[in-house]
This record gives sequence, C-alpha cells and structure tokens, in this order.
Amino acid sequence: LHFLIVHKPTNLEQHGESVRKQIANGFLSPDHLAHLQKAHQEHYTCFDKVKNSLRTLDVRFEEISRGDCWPKHKRFDAIITVGGDGTLLSASQMAKAEEKVIGIRSSQSSVGFLCAGGYDDIDALLNAYIKDQLYYESCSRLKATVTRVAENQDEITCPVLNDFLFTNQNPAATTRYSIQVGKTQEVHKSSGVWISTATGSTAGISAAGGIDMDRSDSRFQFRTRELYQGDGKHYQLLGGFFDPLEKPLLIENRNEFGVLALDGQRGLIDLKFGDRIRFERGPSILIGRKP
Repeated sequence: LHFLIVHKPTNLEQHGESVRKQIANGFLSPDHLAHLQKAHQEHYTCFDKVKNSLRTLDVRFEEISRGDCWPKHKRFDAIITVGGDGTLLSASQMAKAEEKVIGIRSSQSSVGFLCAGGYDDIDALLNAYIKDQLYYESCSRLKATVTRVAENQDEITCPVLNDFLFTNQNPAATTRYSIQVGKTQEVHKSSGVWISTATGSTAGISAAGGIDMDRSDSRFQFRTRELYQGDGKHYQLLGGFFDPLEKPLLIENRNEFGVLALDGQRGLIDLKFGDRIRFERGPSILIGRKP
C-alpha cells in the first residue's frame, strides 16, 4: 500500500508573526494568539498520530503540505488529508479518477463537514481501510473549459468538488454576461453566478438560494446572485439543474475583466471580455466516511 498525506499549514504558521505584532501594539488580545497555538498543537498531534498509525500498519506513505507540488506520475491507494474541509478540497482537485480520499479533521477550530472523522477516529478509520470495511461516497466533480477568444485557445481547469463562482473582477461592480442553459439564452446583470456540484450544494450556492442535494446526486446546478430585474424583462435562468451533455451551461464574459474562482480561493482564472466558459463533468472521486 502507498498513501499520500496532505496536511495544512496552520494559521499560527501563516499569521503568527502578524498576530504577535498586533498584540504587542495593543490591537489584539493575547487570547487570539492562545487560540492559534491551541489549534496548531492539536493539528500536529493529530498529524503525528496519522503517521504513527500508518507505520504500525506497515503502510508506506509520502507527505506534502497543502499548496506544495503534487507528486507527479504517481497513483496512491489512498489520499489522507489532515486539516479540515479546505485541505480536502485542495487535495480533491488533484486526485485521480475514483481515487480514495479520507479526510481527518485535525483540530476543533477546523470545519470538518467533508471529513470522515477526527483524532479519536484515526485508528478505526485506517483499520477499516485495511480490512476493506470503510464506506465511500462517489462524488461528482465539475470542470470548465475556458475559451480565450483573443488567442483562440482553450484552457481546461482541474476538476472541483464544491463549486465555481463567476463574477466581475471587482466584487462590488456589476457582473455582465450572457448565460445559456440548453437552448435558452439570456443576457444578465447580476453579482455573478454560482455553479455547483451536489457536494458543494450546501455551501455558497445554498446561501444564494440554491437547493441542497444529496452528495451522491450526479446532477449539477447553477444560481445567479442578485440578478437585476428592474428592466421589466422576465428571466428564466435564475437557477436550476443542468446536465453538461444533454443541457449544457455556457457563460460568455461581458465584463472588461472577470474571474472564475475554483472551490473558493483554491484557484482563480482571469477572464477578458468575450471569453467563454463551458462547464463539463469531471471524473468522480471516492470520499471516505465512518464505517
């Protein structure tokens, strides 16, 4: 067996020096640093336990920090993420088709909605994997092909597990675009468009009025954000489900500069006027759950 462990850099590692300076200048309470230190310790205690458990089970593994270069030309029996949902989402973009991903929530401060368990569940989860008793959900992913009109070139994104967000580059500015679902096409002015998988349906798109879906649902959905309807027109493409093969979703950017965000801050594609986006089904991956 050959595993890959993907762990997050902690907030203490990323922002500790800045927090210490703010505390020294009286802008933050020392409690803020204590919270970061506690989460940092919990994370590394959990990370060490994962590695020690794998050694006990005689499982070979490699480890990388979230954001590091992914090992090339390798296929792993399982990918274990140590962090929270953000770490799992980052790893999911690189996981190969039907590759197994097991999320471990490493501290109480991390959100672990997608994770299989936390510190106390590590041994049970790994033993269940070894005995082939771990339950997995096959989760659909979504990718996009961006056609650069000026260069007449296509750019294909990595597959995302949660969602895409299309907006104006300036989040306070009106987002202008043409949207087409199947044979229906409209020109909108709004705050942007969410495009989501079933897994991501409980995230940003849900807050915008989307429909929560079962994670095993193979459909995708979209939802416009704060659509301008003061022109008296009747709009049909406020949101709904689409099938990339039978009822594809296409967006043409009509902002001077737009952006397409992948799984929140886990990827950003800059767009110019006229660039087109076509959303397509990506390869599914298997997300581990508690036995």
